Amino acid sequence: MRRFVPLAFALLVGCGGVVAKDPATVSLAQPRPTGALEVAPGGLAQSPVVERLPVVWHAKNEEDTIRRAAHAKGRPVVVRFFAEWCMACRELDKTMAAPEVVSELERFETVLVDATDDEDPETARLSAKYHVVGLPTIVVLDGAGREATRVLEYVAPSAFVAKLRPVHAR
Repeated sequence: MRRFVPLAFALLVGCGGVVAKDPATVSLAQPRPTGALEVAPGGLAQSPVVERLPVVWHAKNEEDTIRRAAHAKGRPVVVRFFAEWCMACRELDKTMAAPEVVSELERFETVLVDATDDEDPETARLSAKYHVVGLPTIVVLDGAGREATRVLEYVAPSAFVAKLRPVHAR
C-alpha cells in the first residue's frame, strides 16, 4: 500500500490529472475526487467527449454535427488534430489548459481529432477535408464556416489567444 500511494500520485501529476468522470467525458485538467483514473498510452484519455475544464472537446466522429450546428448558430469552430506520439501536441495541451485560452474558447465549438491511428477512416476523411499534412494542426473556422486561421506548431497561450480573438461569429 505504501508503494501504491506515491505511484498513484506520480501518475496523477505526470499525466496532468486525468480522471474519468463518467463514460462520456474525461477531465484533462484539475483532478476531480470522483471517478477512476483512465489513461491511454502517452497520457491522453480515450473518450467520445474530452473535457479540458471548462472547455468540452467533441470527438472526431461528431465533427459534421458540431460544425453544422455551429454554422446554423453562427458560432466559430476550433478543430484540433493531435496524436499520442506527437510531442508538440502534448505541449499544446498546456496552452489549451491556460486560463486565458479556456476563457477565449468559450466562444467556440471545439472538436478534438485523435490522429494517432492515421489509417482510421474518419481520421483520414477529416485530415483530407482540413488539408492536414502534419501534427499538430489546429484549424479555426469563423461563424460562417470559413477557415479563419491555422496553427501548425506549438504556440504559447498568449499567441494562441491572439489568433482566436479576431475570429468572429456570423
